[in-house]
Amino acid sequence: MFKGKIQVVNGNDDIEIISGAIQKLLLEPPEEVSDEEKKDEQELCVICMSNVADYLVLPCGHQCGCESCLTVLRNNKADCPICRAKISNLVKVFRSGIVE
Repeated sequence: MFKGKIQVVNGNDDIEIISGAIQKLLLEPPEEVSDEEKKDEQELCVICMSNVADYLVLPCGHQCGCESCLTVLRNNKADCPICRAKISNLVKVFRSGIVE
């Protein structure tokens, strides 16, 4: 999700070096991310960390888990793993967009 968007600058250097590094990063074009890398960057379930997080928790709207993990939480009257709001329902999320 953040590939090519997060840049590293050593904050322990002198202020002039840090400023120069930041200025250089701001002037460079962002790194292109391939379609294959975008597929690999799908968010994982925060519970099992192996399945794609393709379900929203209602009412809070966090897209934080897979169907099996979130169903167990909902059936056990547990809370959203992100904000601890009561889970009232789950909604499947489908990716959409333009395919070249």
